[in-house]
Amino acid sequence: ASGVPCRAIIDRAAAAGGPAPDALAIDLAPWQSRAVAAGGPAALAGVRVEFDAAVEAGVRARLEGLRLKRAALEMPAPMPVLDNPGFEHPDHAGEVPGWELLEGQRGRLRIVPGAPDGGGRGLEFASDNGLATLRSNPFPPPATGRVSVALWLRVAADAPPPPLRIAVEGVHEGREYYRFAPVGAGPNARAPGAEWAQFVLQIDDLPTVGVETLRVRLDLLGGGAVQVDDIRVFDLAFDEAQRVRLARSLAAVEERLAAGDLGACAVELDRHWARFLDTFVTDAAAARAEAARQASAGAARGDEGGAREAREGGPETPRTGILDRVRRWWK
Repeated sequence: ASGVPCRAIIDRAAAAGGPAPDALAIDLAPWQSRAVAAGGPAALAGVRVEFDAAVEAGVRARLEGLRLKRAALEMPAPMPVLDNPGFEHPDHAGEVPGWELLEGQRGRLRIVPGAPDGGGRGLEFASDNGLATLRSNPFPPPATGRVSVALWLRVAADAPPPPLRIAVEGVHEGREYYRFAPVGAGPNARAPGAEWAQFVLQIDDLPTVGVETLRVRLDLLGGGAVQVDDIRVFDLAFDEAQRVRLARSLAAVEERLAAGDLGACAVELDRHWARFLDTFVTDAAAARAEAARQASAGAARGDEGGAREAREGGPETPRTGILDRVRRWWK
């Protein structure tokens, strides 16, 4: 049973007093089943299924499209939901546009050089004593059921990292929704250092029903200061292990296709992750990822040619590293 039409073939063997060997062919629509009643003695010699050539062509085209869409997950695009993700908008009356400081008696904000090369503006978020919270403008929840926050953090060279949470808050069915990743002091917390480094909060099970609005939130749980810059929100960010699992699932379909098992291919291509990629990764995003891959491959070939020229006394071609520059957002 699968979502493509097929032809079921029942091979009947000869039986004493029964009909001569023959085959019964039954055309089946997608997901259709039929019952066959045989009058008189009969013996089954085998059951098989046949597909039109168009079915195999469709499976191959769908598999290739899914490969390109999975490749697009290597370079997720941030959602344009934050009003001031890089703190570049001019301050207004001492406030940072797009961001709200709660517990203003304890928390402090100060503009600092941005990440990671000192260009642009970053923000120092500090607490004199106790809890202080910085949160973004509200934005609608993504339909993918996934949300990830990536940002750059550092602390002063002579200062210990404060206890910090990167969080997403919202309202789910009338109740507070709050998910976080610990940073700095505390168990299982990776601490920022004096150099800019990227930190990520990834949520794979965001409710898709009953969620009203979301915000990015930074919670300082005690005294101290941390510098932050370039906060981005993603709805299609997968870590490396998840991307590998997706690639393996498509490879399994390819193996079944090579074995001629079109029915199993059709079933696998109707499962959750294939439908997820078709629903949420657009053809345009897949095309951009493929163009970037080809450009990066061309640049790599140029590097090899440049290295050969250098060995032979010619000019060396500089590496452009398009994929490297894009992937720095999601390692």
